[in-house]
Amino acid sequence: DPHFTAERKSVIDKRIGASRDPKQRDGIRNQDIAIWEGQQIARGSPAADDLKFAATWETNVHHFQNSLLDVMQRGA
Repeated sequence: DPHFTAERKSVIDKRIGASRDPKQRDGIRNQDIAIWEGQQIARGSPAADDLKFAATWETNVHHFQNSLLDVMQRGA
């Protein structure tokens, strides 16, 4: 939704850096960009239709997604 562009950019800049360059150090988790991109590609697979978060291993992903939702809801 274009309405959330500014909020989305703010969260992404904080997490992976405004440069979007994994070699830079301007983001919290910029070293994970290639992994995230691969995961997004994999999500297009029919085998990925019913994936769940692993409470032990994916708390950071869950936290990031909730942070993004919080910012988007505040901007609404």
